[in-house]
Amino acid sequence: VCIFRGEETLIPRGDTVLRPGDQVIALTTPELEDTLRAAVLDGQGR
Repeated sequence: VCIFRGEETLIPRGDTVLRPGDQVIALTTPELEDTLRAAVLDGQGR
């Protein structure tokens, strides 16, 4: 997982908070894709 925040590239830690405008790159298996989406998206696809 990595987060692009403006010009920064971050490797998230336990205290990292996603901010509006962050772009997240994550690798997962097809079986866990829905679980990952649910963990990072609200109900409106943001």
